Amino acid sequence: MLHFGRHVTRKNISCRSINLRRAHYLTKDLVGELHQRELVADITRPGELTKALEAQQTVYAGIDPTAQALHVGHLLPLLCLLHFQIRGHSIITLVR
Repeated sequence: MLHFGRHVTRKNISCRSINLRRAHYLTKDLVGELHQRELVADITRPGELTKALEAQQTVYAGIDPTAQALHVGHLLPLLCLLHFQIRGHSIITLVR
């Protein structure tokens, strides 16, 4: 079950905390898991990214839900952000 704590500032919604039951199958290898779930096709410097993800990072993704051809594929950036947040990183979602 997901529980989102929301903080609204300047018409932006930022998720301050996410309370998930973290199962034993959750790995620390975020890059590997994103590849396994086919959410990422290619990374320019995977070694540098893996090293950077050892510390907490702030990650953002933008989506435009007003597109005429809106489909389930537009949720992929949000799914990636969820994986980052589960592992303790800060996320920013830009919705136009």
